[in-house]
Formats: sequence, C-alpha cells, structure tokens
Amino acid sequence: MSQKNSLLSWKSKNESLRLALRPSNKEFIVDTSRTNPKTNMRFQFFEGDNLDVLKTLQKNNQSSVNLAFVDPPYNSRNDFIKNDSPTKTPSYWNSGVSHKRWLEMMHPRLVLVHELLQEERGLLIATIDEKEFPYFKILLDNIFGEKNFVGTVIWKSMEGIKSNASFTFNHTYCLIYAKNFDKYKQFHSQSKFALSNTYQLNRFESVWTDLSSSVQARTELLESLNKIIPEQYFRFLNPKPLDLLHRILSLSALQENDLVLDLFAGSGSLFCALTQYSHLIRKEFRYFGIQYPLKISELIKKQNPEIIFDPKLTVFDLLVQRVTYELGKKHASNPNFPAYIIEKY
Repeated sequence: MSQKNSLLSWKSKNESLRLALRPSNKEFIVDTSRTNPKTNMRFQFFEGDNLDVLKTLQKNNQSSVNLAFVDPPYNSRNDFIKNDSPTKTPSYWNSGVSHKRWLEMMHPRLVLVHELLQEERGLLIATIDEKEFPYFKILLDNIFGEKNFVGTVIWKSMEGIKSNASFTFNHTYCLIYAKNFDKYKQFHSQSKFALSNTYQLNRFESVWTDLSSSVQARTELLESLNKIIPEQYFRFLNPKPLDLLHRILSLSALQENDLVLDLFAGSGSLFCALTQYSHLIRKEFRYFGIQYPLKISELIKKQNPEIIFDPKLTVFDLLVQRVTYELGKKHASNPNFPAYIIEKY
C-alpha cells in the first residue's frame, strides 16, 4: 500500500493511510430477514461503512475485483461525507466540508480499492465534479501511479443553463485508472465491445454528449421506487443514467464471471445497468454493492428542512427495493438475492 509519489499532501495524510492499514475485526452477518442466502450468490449487497466492508473483503481474500466503480459524495452543498477521525466524535454525514476533510474520507478507501483490484485487468472508474476534480486526480495518481492513468471522460450531465449562476457547470468527469496499464492496454486492444445488439463500439472518444442527463436519470427510478418514495422527492437523489453506466461497463471489457465492485451503490443504478448489459452481451457477472444506511429523512432535511419524511427509511432500503424489483421482472418466480450487513459499531 505504498504511495506512488508525493504530489499531494495534507497534514493528516499519514493518519488516513494508517486508517487504511488498520485491520478490522468485523465480520459479515447475513440479513436473513431480507434474503435467502442460498440463492444467486453472484450478487451481494453490503449495508454499512464501505471502509469496514473493504477491509473485511480484503481480510477474506477477495482481491479479484475486475471493475471498481466509485461515485462518491461530490462535497457540494448538498452532499455528505463521513468523519473517520478516531479522535473526534463520529458524525457520519457532513455537508460542504474542506478539501482536506474530503481527501481524508476518500484516501483510505481508494488505497483499499487499489489493493482489491485484480492485477491483470483491474480497472477503476470514478466520477467527480469540478470542485474536487484536481485534488481527486492527483490523489489517484498518488495511489495508482501516473503511468496507470488511462484517461478522463467528460460526460455532459446537465442540460440548459442555471438561471441563478453566472457560469453553469453542466459536465461530470469520469477518471479511469488501471491496476497495471500495460497489461490492461494489451487486453483492451484485443477485445470487442457491444453496447447493444446493433451498436458496436471499439474505440471511445473522451467527450460524451449523446447520453442521458442527471435529470433524466431520476425518471429511471420512478418505476421501481415510487411505491416507497413520493415522486416529488426524487430530486433529492442523484443517480447516474443507465446509458452512461452501460458505456462505462463496455469500456471496462468485462469477461464471463468478472467481479464489479460498487463502492457507493446508492439506489442501485449500476446493478440495474449491469443486469441489462449482461443480457445484451450474453455474459454473466458478479456484483458487490456497498451502501451506508443513510436515513432519507436526514438527506432531505439537509436540503429542505420543511419536508417531513419516514424517519426509518434509508438509502440502503431504496437499493434493496430497486434490486428486488429489477430481479423480479427478470426472475418473477424467484427474485431473491443475497444481501449482507456488516457488524455495527
């Protein structure tokens, strides 16, 4: 877990690295109330702090991740990150914190992701916006090494111009790193990609303007989630559109039975895209999704204190609901899947 260079530094960087190295004594506990653990072990969902989950996966020798997708809190006014400092009272969600605090949160998690990636074809794809992009890029250079940087994709994530802003940032960055760029490049050059039965894609441009926007992505949640969350509250969620995720999956050149790790699973958009992609190219994949049980009421309260919402409903509940619905459409007679929880503090 050595750092590749020292381009980026902050006062507590060594402590955040020690946090990644510090072993976990936690174990996974099957949530028998929500799943039959004997069914479909290709899909596993972990409810808890992704730092603990990553440590436990590493402890259990799960170092064979082919694609790690990281869609973290963007550290904007409406996003939330965790305080991992062992010297402070835990306060899991905080909004709009300093660059230093954001780096403290991301650093140990990315170090562990790097360790879990497969050596031959392991790939990380991470999304971020303008605020943390320069820091995020250098942090990933530190961890993966600049020579393993594959490229940056710019996705036009928003249509139109904000009326209350002098300059509208309507794009999102997708940073791509290989565990070993030389080996990845060799494999990538020999691979064929298919996004659908009719659309073949062998090379990728770095600016994507032909995909759905963030607003359109919210409508994709309606069918599977409007039974438990009213439509007017979907504006508080920030999923990625399925066609964007299809393209990301195609770019990663997944092979039969490869493992996809979703570090911030949210409401399950990547899982839904993966099942669709699996059907299109006729290959089966494995999926590990991690999501902290953030209460929806806390998420909404930060943005609109006047809204009263179910105090027990969490983002992980939304993930379970959506996955159950999507699997139910494809396997109506047996929609069960293994959902795991990690031991709580």
